Amino acid sequence: MTIIKKYLLPVLPFAFAVVVAIILLIVFTRLYRNARTWDAVVPDRVPDTVVIYAAEGQGWFSQYFGEPALTEKIARVLAEQSGSALYNLHNDFITDFINDYRIFYLIGGDTDGHLQVYLKETDFLDGLVVPFNLTDEEKSHIIGARFLENISGTVQPGVSLDSNDKSSEASKEELQSAIAGWLTPVQNEITILQTAGDEGLRTMQAFLSAYPERIRGPVILRPVPGQEDVYDWSFMMDDEIYYYQNQKFLNADDIKTNAQYNSVLIYNYNTDFADIPFDDNTWAQEAQKIFFRRDIFASSSSWRSRYGRGANRSPFYQRLLKTETRDESFASSVLIEFLAWTVRVHNIIAEPLARIEKRILELQEEQSRTEDTADDEIALWRNQLDSITAWNWRTVAGSSNLSYHSFGTAVDLLMKAQPGKYTYWQWARREGVSPGSISNDDKLNPPDSVIRIFEEAGFIWGGKWRSWFDTMHFEYRPESIVLSFR
Repeated sequence: MTIIKKYLLPVLPFAFAVVVAIILLIVFTRLYRNARTWDAVVPDRVPDTVVIYAAEGQGWFSQYFGEPALTEKIARVLAEQSGSALYNLHNDFITDFINDYRIFYLIGGDTDGHLQVYLKETDFLDGLVVPFNLTDEEKSHIIGARFLENISGTVQPGVSLDSNDKSSEASKEELQSAIAGWLTPVQNEITILQTAGDEGLRTMQAFLSAYPERIRGPVILRPVPGQEDVYDWSFMMDDEIYYYQNQKFLNADDIKTNAQYNSVLIYNYNTDFADIPFDDNTWAQEAQKIFFRRDIFASSSSWRSRYGRGANRSPFYQRLLKTETRDESFASSVLIEFLAWTVRVHNIIAEPLARIEKRILELQEEQSRTEDTADDEIALWRNQLDSITAWNWRTVAGSSNLSYHSFGTAVDLLMKAQPGKYTYWQWARREGVSPGSISNDDKLNPPDSVIRIFEEAGFIWGGKWRSWFDTMHFEYRPESIVLSFR
């Protein structure tokens, strides 16, 4: 006993402390390893995909020794398995990153609303969006995206991927297995995207931006009715799905007789614009959201206009304008005063023409203040106008196709005849003159400033139609203006 009291009792506190330290070290090591197993291996290069989530920040103890919330677990495993970048909106509020990515995995379950705030302020994600447990409210703030749906929930017995399920104790291995199965339809979608190409996407997005009051996006890939394993770009109009179909824009019933239709005519037009005044044009504002915040044309093959020949014109454009019959077209028209002329036009161009008139008159007033009367080109041009006409239900001269005047979206500003000057290619041909031989100086053109004002408002000018020129003709085709940007 004396030996025990003399030698062992003094070292017992030290031994006890050592044992406690070893136990704590083991516990902390296990906790630390458990926490670190959730770290995602994010690639050094900038990938095409990004995982965006919002998980509350943790204190230093929880950060190193605690276990992450399920939302963060899912995000980390998903980023690792998909080779994606990883952003936690609680830590990194990102605004300028969107141009770097093509596929966005958005993970809901954010109780503090960081994701919803982010989506409201970002307002635009152009690419494939894979919504994971997102609310309808969160989805409503995403503009320009293509959604891959029906991929959340339980994908493996006993493993819930619902990030609102606080009771889930899924291990990393369980989530890895579940997400591997969940990623399969994503990879299938990526393959479909690559197969579909981007011509139909860009063309349909141009129409979506040009007619936001009629066409509802986003432009997404959908299975084509009656064609097994075939996908095509599509959008909604009048509660029907319209498919690209080689630029024919057909609904499910039209597709049954696809071969009989022409492609929708889209002019391969050149504006030479450095920019567009976005403030005045709804269509241009939409185009800016869809196109100009992502350099689509620089990264894609050059756009070209298709024109597949069939016996009949595609019905899409007339449905778009609600001008399928003469009566329907007349009902869609309105009388306006334009440059002191009374003109019947489609109601869709009444407001653009009002802005055009305002700018022309402002420019005329500005020119009138100069000393040189030769600078008054607007006043001289207006004095030479012989007529201004628009709505007129008729066919194109020498054709069985309805003229765009039948829809009220084309306006003719006819100048008084001048010897040796030509306005319309068919009139020149009647005089025995080959249209292709007529130089620009021999055409009766409006001032360049007037042409520019019309183009800025979404009109194309018939004087740019090479040999088949029509210098009095302005046609409302904002989709062609959008596609003119390379």
